[in-house]
Amino acid sequence: MNHTINEMLAKAVADNQHNWDELLPALVWSHNTSKHSATGYSPFELNHGHTPVLPLDAKLQDDSVPLRASEWVCTLCEQGKMLQHANLVNQKAAAAQAAQYNKDRKCTAQIKVGGLVHWCRPRVGAELNHKLVSIWCGPFTVTEKLGDVNHWLMDKHGVIADTPAHAGDLMVVNGERP
Repeated sequence: MNHTINEMLAKAVADNQHNWDELLPALVWSHNTSKHSATGYSPFELNHGHTPVLPLDAKLQDDSVPLRASEWVCTLCEQGKMLQHANLVNQKAAAAQAAQYNKDRKCTAQIKVGGLVHWCRPRVGAELNHKLVSIWCGPFTVTEKLGDVNHWLMDKHGVIADTPAHAGDLMVVNGERP
């Protein structure tokens, strides 16, 4: 959304760029009332369950005839179907994003409790100035697995690390990265 709003601002803002704050509410309204290509619905529709009433719509709308109960139920059913469809589309998009993100993150070596690993810890303090300082520490023994990717480690002196280590920051002692 931020990228879209930035593009809209770039096209609408004055040359001196001092009026962007005056344009922002109208641009956000425009974004929120436009259909999104991924869901087929506008963000306004998904939040409120109906299409937005624009000023021209309000002027042309005839409110003299209220909806009957059966029409109201049909409207609610249509809104429920719309939300279910949007939810399904969003779930598929999230799964596709996760697959794209994780495509190169396949585990070649399984990290097991009791196994030895090296840990790529971020440089801190005095280490920040030394490019050649090894960032791989260890070996550490994996003492506990926390979910799929985090592990508690213990050094050779029996001291447990103060933070869990992410699998992406570990290398099995035989040299294989998970």
